[in-house]
Amino acid sequence: IFRGAKLSSRQGLDKYCATGGGSFRIGYPTARLLRTVARGLQRAVAKRVVLILTSSRRFSLRRISPGTSTEAQARQRLSGERRQRVGRNTWLVARAGSVVLLVKVQGGRVREIGIGDGRLAAGGSRGLRRFLTAWAAI
Repeated sequence: IFRGAKLSSRQGLDKYCATGGGSFRIGYPTARLLRTVARGLQRAVAKRVVLILTSSRRFSLRRISPGTSTEAQARQRLSGERRQRVGRNTWLVARAGSVVLLVKVQGGRVREIGIGDGRLAAGGSRGLRRFLTAWAAI
């Protein structure tokens, strides 16, 4: 489905080159993440894609594009977003039905955008942090 070569990745996270520049990172539930959720949810998400991020400028999320949008622009375009700091990244996260919209900001600029499984990011700040750190250093 994704054009380009698959790059090396860590457990639970595949990385693909995107045509026209940038990359896609596709995340699957890690053992670290699954240990912290209820058994029913573990079964529901096992071996399924639960995270998609892209750094390609060809894609946008509510008119937010990687590399060209600033954090201030992203905050204006997301309604009801939460800010979560993880390492040197600031994540802007907004609910949209059963998914969460993800905007990764670094140095005041949007670096990546994507979506994640809202069930795994539930539980307030603690649940959101658990979800964002599941792949260690994303």
